[in-house]
Amino acid sequence: MADQTVASGPGELRSPHESLLLFWGIQGLAFASVLIPSGPQRPGWYLAALGFAGLVAVLRLATPWARVPAWFRVVPLLVATLGIGCLIHSAATSTGLGSLLLLPVLFSAFYGARWESYVLIPASGLVMALIGLFNNDDALVLGRLLVFWVALLCLISLAAHALRGRLQSTVDDAREEARQSAIVAEATRSLTASLDPLEVIQNATRLATDLTSSFRILPRRGQYFAVDGETLTIVADSDPTGMTAVEVRLPLAEHPMARVVIATGRAVNGPLEPDECGPAVRAVLERFGVTHGAYVPITLHGKLTGILSVSGRGEPIQPGVFERVRLIGSLTELALTNAAAHQVVEEQALTDPLTKLANRRELERAFARLPDRLPFAFLAADLDDLKGVNDRFGHPAGDAVIVAVASAIASLARKGDTVARVGGDEFSVLMLDATSDGVERLAGSIHNALSHIRMPSGTPRLSIGACVAAPGSDTGLVQGTADAALYEAKHRGGGSTVVKVFEQVRPALIA
Repeated sequence: MADQTVASGPGELRSPHESLLLFWGIQGLAFASVLIPSGPQRPGWYLAALGFAGLVAVLRLATPWARVPAWFRVVPLLVATLGIGCLIHSAATSTGLGSLLLLPVLFSAFYGARWESYVLIPASGLVMALIGLFNNDDALVLGRLLVFWVALLCLISLAAHALRGRLQSTVDDAREEARQSAIVAEATRSLTASLDPLEVIQNATRLATDLTSSFRILPRRGQYFAVDGETLTIVADSDPTGMTAVEVRLPLAEHPMARVVIATGRAVNGPLEPDECGPAVRAVLERFGVTHGAYVPITLHGKLTGILSVSGRGEPIQPGVFERVRLIGSLTELALTNAAAHQVVEEQALTDPLTKLANRRELERAFARLPDRLPFAFLAADLDDLKGVNDRFGHPAGDAVIVAVASAIASLARKGDTVARVGGDEFSVLMLDATSDGVERLAGSIHNALSHIRMPSGTPRLSIGACVAAPGSDTGLVQGTADAALYEAKHRGGGSTVVKVFEQVRPALIA
């Protein structure tokens, strides 16, 4: 027998080993029954039957069935049919062995493709006809037997294949239901566990794609559109084909289904009509080969901020699957709300509430993130006579001075540098890849900017102490050196800058 196979899942094949053993067991009993005295009446045909059985065994054990063409899989069954015919003919008498011809057809009906049965049924009828001719059976009786025999085999084969199809469909439906339920459970876990909005969006896009794709259909494509006025931006996508369109911007006016989602605030599902889309959207549809789509609005704090989309290639999104995509959308909204709330709390924990600059905690984190291979500088700044402003004009005026100075420093600092308010009138700047000249220029720019600020309490003035350090220098000692420089600037009368270069103290070598 060939290693016939039956699909048991996507990309998975299962060999019917138990049925093969039963098949060979029945054949073995048939061969043994012919040997019962007085033995085979036609020994040559018996030996031929054994030869065919041996050929089938060789084919079964030596052929790489996973790589042979589909048509070759029926060959061992045809050989087995010939062998059974030889065995029946070897008995030369009515032994009841004719029912053995059912075996290859039944095996094919339960484990092979439908076309295999269409090949084996006439082959079985031909073998039976040849046996009848060799035995000189009455032509009318033989014809009647063949008609009923072929009709019976056709009925059995059709019924078996229909039953297999229904059972396989039921199993596939149950497997797909379990797979989708597992994805929804994974979505609940992963989406609610993430506190990064972009990670939430990427996970939601991937999960929606996995949810709507299966081994039965062409791979789906998932996308997440950020909605910004009249523009849609693809910020995340998931496509089993490997193609991506992240950061592609599309005019909202060119996407009719997205317009419906935004206008109604409701999810939509249906075919995509290229003629109704603008050129940019039409180009994307053609590039990815999508024909259908489900679009779910994502609302954050009462505002529609995004659209989670799943696109089909040649097949629609079924209603049951569409409902699960909507569930993924609801989980995405919850996860994004949690992530946004976490960001607010984290920002409050790391931000000075008055100036919106970094606070001391965030400055410490910035020191911890310093690259080991770049020089850096630390500026310690202090407002001159803030107490006098508070005493003469009140604390709101003092706060206004602090905000104005903070805004000036933040606007002049380079991107990537950390500007922090670390006390009532104290500011700090941590500069990356800094030089003494760069520090002098920044300090000069700050003094110049403050000199142009006019407030009821007067023009604010700032004392600055800075320290430039080599890569890997002790950050605590660098801050102490900057504080000493600030103290020196204060004693010069304020409104000035003192810059020092940090020299790492090395332990003396012991001779």
